Amino acid sequence: MPLLIRETGPGDRLAGDLSYPVYLAHWPVWLVGMTLGWSPVLVVLATLAAAAVLLRMVVLPVGRLRDRVRGRHAATEPKAFQVPGEPAAMQTHPSVPLAEGVKL
Repeated sequence: MPLLIRETGPGDRLAGDLSYPVYLAHWPVWLVGMTLGWSPVLVVLATLAAAAVLLRMVVLPVGRLRDRVRGRHAATEPKAFQVPGEPAAMQTHPSVPLAEGVKL
């Protein structure tokens, strides 16, 4: 059975995009916040703000540069395939082999 990806909304994409920057930012922000006596809520908010800056200023530009170096462009990126008999939200990634008998 192919790997199926279900998208449930724009919040899921945002959470996924922010997960790595949050991972990178949480420790330095926590150290600074605890040194300065910030409340835990303020540390969480500062971590999210730092993650948003990292995403916008580092992660996305580096990803675009990587794609340019590798010769990929948005117009030529493979699209997700819709599996026959599945709702539009249930899609399989092009690099995942399809189950026998499934035609695209």
